[in-house]
Amino acid sequence: MRENTFKIDGLDGHKIFVASWMPENNEKINGVVQINHGMAEHCLRYRDFAKFLTDNGYGVYAHDHRGHGQSLDVEEDIGFFNDKEGWNNVIDEAYKVTEHIKRENKNTDIFVLGHSMGSLITRGYIQKYGNEVKGAVISGTSATKGFLGVAGIGVARLICLTKGNRHKSKLLTDLSFGSFNKKFAPNKTEYDWLSRDEQQVKKYVDDEKCGFMCTSRFYVDLLKGLSNISKKRNILKTPKNLPILFISGDNDPVGDMGKGIKKITDTYKSLGYNVKVILYEGGRHEIINETNNSVVYDDIVGFINSL
Repeated sequence: MRENTFKIDGLDGHKIFVASWMPENNEKINGVVQINHGMAEHCLRYRDFAKFLTDNGYGVYAHDHRGHGQSLDVEEDIGFFNDKEGWNNVIDEAYKVTEHIKRENKNTDIFVLGHSMGSLITRGYIQKYGNEVKGAVISGTSATKGFLGVAGIGVARLICLTKGNRHKSKLLTDLSFGSFNKKFAPNKTEYDWLSRDEQQVKKYVDDEKCGFMCTSRFYVDLLKGLSNISKKRNILKTPKNLPILFISGDNDPVGDMGKGIKKITDTYKSLGYNVKVILYEGGRHEIINETNNSVVYDDIVGFINSL
């Protein structure tokens, strides 16, 4: 596998850190998988998954969303999208990566995969740019929080007004993730909910680019983004002929232990979309870092190969 890292131009002078992985040989690739990573992590965590994809003949590109990893213009930007239009920024910058992929890999099929926050970005992406990709994989996603989501936006906005957009609120962090670990007590770490694989959890805990607190403005962007992408009128902007695979663990608190995934996919099906759903028994949030990740890897490649 050949790895390359570089930066490309984002919006408003922002620079986007991108990693690409290609098969060792220079034969024609089967396609390119573009990865949108999750909240409070970064794209280089997907190196092992990229190795599997390149072994199966695919190129892989992943980037750090603004406020994450190495896509920081200044250190104070960690956990922060933008003062305005932050959610739209991350979706449009994901498409800037797609444009770069197309320049480097002409006439090659592109598939997009998003995990967790990246799954929400990907759902928004395919509503706007779905005709640019051949298929989408949605991993570890979340249903809208209804009244609690609206209340959360209100709390986050109030904190922005009183303490500033870049303020990091323990209250918002606790409201978002505070209950996730309870099902897995007694807990060894704060992040047992990520995976049954203790080594993978340790890697996350030990990674200085993971697990940071995000800003109050980030939560406004995230909760508004989740609300918007969940509206039926916006889901209907997704091309009807785009194949979509939803994957999640049935013990993932982000997906409400599978109930949220069923709610989302039932909505897509009711609107005429032909979506495929795989819920992995016992699986927690980071399904590609789970104890059964070899099965998950095979299912993802099997889905992409079928398109």
